[in-house]
Amino acid sequence: MSEFSMPETRLVGKNIRTVREHKKLEISQVSARSSIPEEELNQIENGLRDPSISELLKIATTLDTSIGILVMGKEAENLKKMVVRSQERIPVTFGKTGKKTRYESLSADEGNRHMEPFLVEIFPEKDPAWSSYPGEEFHYVLSGDIILHLDNEKLELKAGDAVYFDSSVPHRMQSRENTAKIISVVYRAPRKNFTAKPMFRSRKMDNIIQAARLIKNTSMGMVCPDVSSMVAINRALEEGILEKAYFIGCRDTIHRMVKRTINNVNRVEIVDDYPAENLEMEHINAADYGVRLVKEGKIQMLMKGNINTATFSRPVTHPRYGIGNGRRLSLVCTFDLPNVDRLIFLTDPGVNPSLLRHEKPESARDIIENAVFAARAMGVSYPKVAILDANEVPSTNVPSTLMARKIAAMPIENAVVEGPLSYDLSLYEDAVRKKRLKNSAVAGKADILVVPRIEGGNFIYKSWVMTSGAEVANIVIGARVPIILTSRSDNQSTKFLNICAGVLNAQLIHKENISNEKSGSGA
Repeated sequence: MSEFSMPETRLVGKNIRTVREHKKLEISQVSARSSIPEEELNQIENGLRDPSISELLKIATTLDTSIGILVMGKEAENLKKMVVRSQERIPVTFGKTGKKTRYESLSADEGNRHMEPFLVEIFPEKDPAWSSYPGEEFHYVLSGDIILHLDNEKLELKAGDAVYFDSSVPHRMQSRENTAKIISVVYRAPRKNFTAKPMFRSRKMDNIIQAARLIKNTSMGMVCPDVSSMVAINRALEEGILEKAYFIGCRDTIHRMVKRTINNVNRVEIVDDYPAENLEMEHINAADYGVRLVKEGKIQMLMKGNINTATFSRPVTHPRYGIGNGRRLSLVCTFDLPNVDRLIFLTDPGVNPSLLRHEKPESARDIIENAVFAARAMGVSYPKVAILDANEVPSTNVPSTLMARKIAAMPIENAVVEGPLSYDLSLYEDAVRKKRLKNSAVAGKADILVVPRIEGGNFIYKSWVMTSGAEVANIVIGARVPIILTSRSDNQSTKFLNICAGVLNAQLIHKENISNEKSGSGA
């Protein structure tokens, strides 16, 4: 995989400087808040070198702007309107064989908009693919007759008709006879009473998506794929986040799903080159083959589909033939929480029953280091880690608080760790002031929350997602490549964000592997 693709270096640096000056910030202030040395920021702003993906994320967060704006420069130019001349429209063709639907973008490639307007030509097709994603769509028929399928409902529309619908409902369009032409507007911003989960809730998650788009040549494998995950993969392929997807399992079953969900079949490969006497053996062999693709360097991420988690994980964690990196596997969940001005990383709510093994504090190191790695991949260069417990005062009456203090005393590279800390003291500076907690580098500013047991992490996870409506991206760290464990409760938006987070983690793994190789060779 390659580092990333970016416009001319001097233009990116110019955009960063213009936004910084617009925010009335000195370069020293940006350096202090982003943890990027002032000398390196000067080099970036003067066009002497490209910023890395991690640096772009840090700068965008510090300047409270989007990566798209830093790269494309629209906000720096103070654009309040956008004019696209007829000769400037960007054509995009989708479809598995030939031109089935032709789109022309009616807006420039500006990363901070919520509406995406298109001029669409719909060519006759017997069995068009279904689509479904959180959002809204509006269509106005310019010419021809179309049939809009909304789940089990069929709507016939003629020239002059318009329709507005919830795009989380499975839908597809087809022309009745001749080519039809429509104006289509896709709206991705949340609405107060909108039933579908928004595509992205804030700039923080949008920046993760935009950063993933900049990284090139990432391929992933999915073992025993399911339709919902395949829809998310299709979006990642179309947006250039993934270069290629390998679907591992029963060829006939996968082929039927690909026909329904994947627009460009040239960028997928179905793998079933192994014997299987029954379904159980098929799943075992598929999981083995997924690990084989990692070892062969063909994929940089591995995703679980419709397969038992234990069956999927067995070859991954095999002590001799697996793809572990020497640390325990652990789940790291990246959250965009309401009323919190930073991304929050929660670990481990889904893989390890306990933070500790045999009640030894040093056994917590792997889980903490995995979370620190994931935070660094998202642009948090020196994360603040809170070891959660019921009370911030260690007490023999609550033995776990004594253990939290021992864990916090362990040196962790590239992070500052404190514990025990209660939930409110970890996240909210107002709680720190009210409780008069002093001399803490983490309290009120924690980036990573480490739970002592899986039950507590699971409660927090579900309350944030289901009650608060928080967006989340989930990645398992501790292998040679990021692992995505799908959940039945995950919607397509979450699965898509999982892929984007996986790409950023894969990029950091790739970068550190190169660095280690150079160090080993004396470079």
